[in-house]
Amino acid sequence: MAWRRWLGVILIGMAGIWFAGMFLVGFLPLSVAARGWLALACFILMEVSFWAGTLIIGKQVVARWWHRWRKRSAPGEEAQERRAAEEPELDRPRPRGPDDDPYR
Repeated sequence: MAWRRWLGVILIGMAGIWFAGMFLVGFLPLSVAARGWLALACFILMEVSFWAGTLIIGKQVVARWWHRWRKRSAPGEEAQERRAAEEPELDRPRPRGPDDDPYR
């Protein structure tokens, strides 16, 4: 069973390689039509290998990876969140209640 998971991980890694190859095709000394077909082939191989790897390793593993990836913050994001918490709320609109009706 462990070899299946590794096969899925390898296929997803290959999808990344095909993705990079899709952009590197433009630097090859081929005709424009040949580069277009080669980039299309890289795109198709990328999609097939990614989804095949995803199907092999399972939905739970991919959801866990996606959650971990989305949970990380950008390098300057934490400092920006701290500053926003320390600043007074001058720019934010105050919630309006029933007594704040401007048409009364």
